[in-house]
Amino acid sequence: LEMGQAGKLTKTGLRMEMGIAKRMVEKYRPVFNKQVISISTNTERTKASMAAFLVSVQQEVPDAAIEAGIIEGEDPILRFVDLNKAYLNYQAQGYWHEILKTFEKRKPMQKQILGKLFKPKFIAEVSEDFVSEIYKIYCNQFDIVGDFKLGQLFTLEELKFLWENENLRQYLEKGPSWKGQCLPTNIAFPLLMDFLAQADRAIKGSGVGAHLRFAHAETIIPFSGLLRMNGFFNQMYQVEHVAKIWQDYWVAPMAANLQWIFYKGTQEQSVLMK
Repeated sequence: LEMGQAGKLTKTGLRMEMGIAKRMVEKYRPVFNKQVISISTNTERTKASMAAFLVSVQQEVPDAAIEAGIIEGEDPILRFVDLNKAYLNYQAQGYWHEILKTFEKRKPMQKQILGKLFKPKFIAEVSEDFVSEIYKIYCNQFDIVGDFKLGQLFTLEELKFLWENENLRQYLEKGPSWKGQCLPTNIAFPLLMDFLAQADRAIKGSGVGAHLRFAHAETIIPFSGLLRMNGFFNQMYQVEHVAKIWQDYWVAPMAANLQWIFYKGTQEQSVLMK
């Protein structure tokens, strides 16, 4: 069973999905000789990701029996983030917002950057959020293999500062958060239960070799935290040290890929999950 996540609907992202598919077929060819079930959320970028992945699979295994579908309407499996009322309240009004605001003011970097764009008399009239938006455009330009020359606005120190802000936001809003707070990751339980149910059916001989899911960073960040994998659930109180123990680019890069692979032993009930 595999879950892929493409962050942007771009040629780069689609090539990543095709590359993931090619490597999976090379490593686990027998699973693609059985039925392949694939589902995606109903957003355009995930549908395109799934299509690119499956095209690559069919190039490698022309006679693959693939059943693909889109989850329309409410999606408790891959879009659980939209349906948990307690989490939606936390996301909109949780006190993590104040923690993040305080952290962002640890250095006067925003005004320093605004000084490169505006005359001093105008800086006070510009929201500091403007800097964060420019930084997001700077980061996203690499997803479309373009260069808007925004890099000249930032020093390495400023880029590190802005990334730490965004990394903390992801950590508090979607990831492990601080000690004693598990709501952002616990909302992924419906997906975990689906993984377990589909795995159980496959192991018992349903004839399905691969169950593929295509979703979002909002899916894979809490899910990987819930599974406690690779340090993705590291928690601490000192937000100034979060960047040392948790990095968003490891947890949810542009094309993340989380796999459960099952190996059957010589005995009937002997199954290894990797």
